[in-house]
Amino acid sequence: MAARTPKDDRIRQLEDELFVARQAVFHLIDPRAREILTGPFDLDSRADVHEWFTNAVEEVLQIADAMIDQDTAEERAICPLCRESAQNYRLPDQGFKFPEGLRRHLLGSHKSTQCRVSLVALNEAIDSIARFDQLR
Repeated sequence: MAARTPKDDRIRQLEDELFVARQAVFHLIDPRAREILTGPFDLDSRADVHEWFTNAVEEVLQIADAMIDQDTAEERAICPLCRESAQNYRLPDQGFKFPEGLRRHLLGSHKSTQCRVSLVALNEAIDSIARFDQLR
């Protein structure tokens, strides 16, 4: 086994700091969302991560507080993770069209800006594959 270099030590330090920062994000969100996003630790592949993440997004939709917009009669919801709304000049503080607009935001699909918190959860799950492999 090769000796560790200062570069290796720095990489390890940054990985540890990133893990702590991600955990801090999880502690700032609603406990129901935290429970959903701190998913299983036994994901073996990106396909497993994708399946877990897609299911987690559907669970997050269940805890969103959807409301009927009085002007448009549309159902809308602010993101329960990041508390953001759609980039809509007409309705800047009215959330996302529910459920599809919020789903797109959580997934980052259809050219939507992805929720920063869901992205943290996704990246943590992807990185957990490598950590899990190191323990085997």
